[in-house]
Amino acid sequence: MLWFPTGGGEVMVSRGELVEIGGSCRLPDVMRAAGVRLVEVGTTNVTRLADYELAVGDDTRLILKVHPPNFRVEGFTSSVSAAELVRWSRASCCVLGRC
Repeated sequence: MLWFPTGGGEVMVSRGELVEIGGSCRLPDVMRAAGVRLVEVGTTNVTRLADYELAVGDDTRLILKVHPPNFRVEGFTSSVSAAELVRWSRASCCVLGRC
């Protein structure tokens, strides 16, 4: 089950993780329905920790890390691991969510 904070605010997610999950459920649509603003970070094939650092703001409520069980981007790729995001989110006082 996905959970997003109520009361607006921003949810950050890597562009490479903006996926459709079972039943034609697309993350941008879910966020819109939840009343939160999607903040895309990085690019489809490369997202660095610096991308998150530049995007975080006073309205950031959640950093979302999506597990890619049914797809794979190959070639020149780079992403931030869940462990790196955990360390950074704790240091920056942001909530980290996974789906």
